[in-house]
Amino acid sequence: MTAVQKTNNAFSTKAKKELEVGKEISQGGLVYRKLADGTGTWRYDFMEAGERHKGVIGAERSGVTLSEARRHLGALRAKATIDRMSGKIGRSTYVSRKFADVAQDFLDWSSEHHQDMRHNKGRMKAHLLPRFGHMKLGDITTSHIEAMRTDLYQTGLKRGTVERIVSLLSGVFEHARKSDRNLRNPTRDLTRIKSQSKESRVFTEGETEAMLETGCVMYNAPTRGANKGKKVVDERRTAEAKAMIGLGLYAGLRASEVLGLSWQDINLERGIILVQRTAQDGVLRESTKNYETRKVPFRDTLRSLLESLKDKQASSNRAGNLLFSEDGTKPYFQVQGIFRRVKAQSGIEIIGGFHSFRHTFATRASNKGVPMTHLQMMLGHSDLKVTMGYVHTGEEDIMRTAELMD
Repeated sequence: MTAVQKTNNAFSTKAKKELEVGKEISQGGLVYRKLADGTGTWRYDFMEAGERHKGVIGAERSGVTLSEARRHLGALRAKATIDRMSGKIGRSTYVSRKFADVAQDFLDWSSEHHQDMRHNKGRMKAHLLPRFGHMKLGDITTSHIEAMRTDLYQTGLKRGTVERIVSLLSGVFEHARKSDRNLRNPTRDLTRIKSQSKESRVFTEGETEAMLETGCVMYNAPTRGANKGKKVVDERRTAEAKAMIGLGLYAGLRASEVLGLSWQDINLERGIILVQRTAQDGVLRESTKNYETRKVPFRDTLRSLLESLKDKQASSNRAGNLLFSEDGTKPYFQVQGIFRRVKAQSGIEIIGGFHSFRHTFATRASNKGVPMTHLQMMLGHSDLKVTMGYVHTGEEDIMRTAELMD
């Protein structure tokens, strides 16, 4: 009689029982990790065409058995093999692909995941494709990118713009690396350029008062009737401008968040704004910049501006509820045009963009004793360090501190 040789099973009941908590047993790409409750969790870890595949299958307490874990591993191995044969993964595939083709794949993916898609397309077309479009990914080196960065600076582009172009290039490589982990991202080895940081603008009390008073008054010039050719105050547009400035100054909202506001997001009685969508380039997006909804409280000054706007809009036949829209359904393209007019009409020279209202809001709130963690939540920052960068200390603040120490 011929003896039957049994296959060595590393995952026997005895082996799993004797395994220490936190330790693992592995065999053929399947991994068993012992948990504190005495059960275990199944994982996979194998190589295919030079690429490592690693992840979690499931826990024993969730009903995942050894046979089920093996079936799952087999399916993963089969998929990895098919992907390699079809050209989706593998060292030779992405190294030899042209940058222009991978860049288009990235832009297609980016259109569903990034809110600055228009800028991505513009920077790709103007700067990256002319330089790297004909090259293979594997041929693009750190030296090529260093040279591009130097040339961009010499054309007069600002540092922030150049960094965004390099970041976009890095995004293309990282997108490709999702399918081919062997691909190297040459932007990671760039020499870091240090520069003196510029202080962000905080509006003074006099500047914000001038903007809200004379700056926000909007006019029409009738082409017929008794007032033909004369400037006539447009009450609705004036109320819009004041509410727009107020939302930045008294609530710290981003420009895109202001344009995405609907009256359903504002509780005038309780004084709460629900920030849950944005609008850019005339397109409404059902998400914020960091994809998180937040509530921002407000007080009487902003409430008065919002109530005035609501009253002025109530008399017009608006189909939708957007605050800043001709008909209430399609948001304005941007706030910058209105904001530039507000600054020009204020009667004084004002430097700074609409985003400076967030810095002004944060600085004034901090000076009044608002805790930094509260400010973080109101501004919608995921990191407290970012919030701290919005709070600025002026010479007068330092002098007041010196008086306290006397």
